[in-house]
Amino acid sequence: MTSLPAHTPYDGSSKLFTIGLKPLDPANWIEVDGHLLPYLAEKRRLYAEIP
Repeated sequence: MTSLPAHTPYDGSSKLFTIGLKPLDPANWIEVDGHLLPYLAEKRRLYAEIP
């Protein structure tokens, strides 16, 4: 006798696994902090130095 697998993520026989995820408002997706401007300046410097 064979039994069906307990976890069937892709065959549609069970509810999708979600772990409590929910959509984010795109306006709040990236949190800008005080490191952004120095980070971008360093990124520009590196791109200019090593294209």
